[in-house]
Amino acid sequence: MRIVKLNESPELTSRVMIEDFTDTAARVHIDSHNMISYLWNTSEITPKFNDVGTGDILGGSRGVYEITVKYQILTETFYSPKFKLIVR
Repeated sequence: MRIVKLNESPELTSRVMIEDFTDTAARVHIDSHNMISYLWNTSEITPKFNDVGTGDILGGSRGVYEITVKYQILTETFYSPKFKLIVR
C-alpha cells in the first residue's frame, strides 16, 4: 500500500510520500473475504523522505491522502485505482 499526502498550498511540496509499498507490506492484512485492512496511526504521520534543511514539507497531518494498493496473484502484479482519504 502506498500513501501520499496531496498538499494544495503553493508553498508546500504538492505530493509527499508517507509510506511506500515496501514499508507497509508486513502490516497489510487480507481476510477470507478479500478485504484489505491496514491500521494506520494518523496521529504520528511523518514523510518518508524529509531533509533536515528543507523545513516543513508535510503541512500538518490533516488533509487529503492518495492511496494505491499493489498486490500479486501468482506471477501477475496488479495496482488498484488510486483513491482519496481525508484525515481530519
